[in-house]
Amino acid sequence: MITDKYHLKPRDLCKLEGTTALADTLLVSSTNEGGLYVLTPERVSVVDTRFTSGLLIDGDSLYRSVNHWDYQELIRYDADGNQTTIITLDIAETHDVRIYGEHLYTVSTGTNEILRFSLQGEVLEKWKYHGDGDSWHINCLDRWNGRIVASCFGKFDSHRAWKGKTDGAGIVFDVLSQEVVWGDLNQPHNPYIDEQGIKYVCDSLRFRLLVDKGAGQQQEVKLPGFTRGLAFGPKHIYVGISQPRHVQNNPEGKKIGGLICVIDRDSLEFLGTVTMPVSEVYDIVVLN
Repeated sequence: MITDKYHLKPRDLCKLEGTTALADTLLVSSTNEGGLYVLTPERVSVVDTRFTSGLLIDGDSLYRSVNHWDYQELIRYDADGNQTTIITLDIAETHDVRIYGEHLYTVSTGTNEILRFSLQGEVLEKWKYHGDGDSWHINCLDRWNGRIVASCFGKFDSHRAWKGKTDGAGIVFDVLSQEVVWGDLNQPHNPYIDEQGIKYVCDSLRFRLLVDKGAGQQQEVKLPGFTRGLAFGPKHIYVGISQPRHVQNNPEGKKIGGLICVIDRDSLEFLGTVTMPVSEVYDIVVLN
């Protein structure tokens, strides 16, 4: 199995089930229920059940953000079999991890900060935004045309003041200038720009993926639940579906979650789903 490259030893849980065939091998993280999972076209396997949020493959290294109750770890796995904790911080609810140039960026959602590190784990810079605690619910990072952007639930002033107020308040913003580059969202995650300059964002609580091809060409793909986790294979887009934490926000009142949606990359046709053994998905990477 390809995860042997990082000396991860998944154990099989069950045969893959769903409404469509999986064309790629995926690594999927889960937060509240915890875990790191491998999905091949045939099976679902579990690496372990540690609460995991952000995932990143950079060169020959795999980075994984592991959440503990009182601290956070960022672990690097390399192709030589080394597993190294490069960051251990007393920060709250680390979400995404990204590498741009020679620097590593993480989101500390619970302290309303984005941090820049050296690749050895030394803190180089912090961007602290106004508000106490988890006031904006900053979550995911990407780099758009040379500038780093992040998604959040909105610019609120106090800890979790966004509860019940996120519809239309969600944004993607420039980390340095705080300029809004995509607005009118509801609990957004996973801003992404592909090699053709097409921009994507999970408009999570509206249960959809938004696609902006420029020149006013914005499309939506309606999906069956809370959208979080986004990855791209050669022919397919993969979007995670999680059970919303507050079921009353689910417009159908149903408990829907623990799915990976498969979308045709060219036509944006929704092809179907595969089933996860957990109700929440945080991140997805393609291992092909």
